[in-house]
Amino acid sequence: MKEKHLIHVNGIVEANVDYEEYLDSYLEWLESKGWTYSGRTTPVEDKEEAEGIFTEALK
Repeated sequence: MKEKHLIHVNGIVEANVDYEEYLDSYLEWLESKGWTYSGRTTPVEDKEEAEGIFTEALK
């Protein structure tokens, strides 16, 4: 069995689908690899909020 690794993801995804469709696709992709996700996701509707999150992620 391969060694398992934990990866911390912090950022913004820009997509041409709504939040629910993105999340469904993301989780399907993870599961297709046999991987799991534990955490939270939130939709970001406000462009200024998104820019603030992006700026923080770059620190």
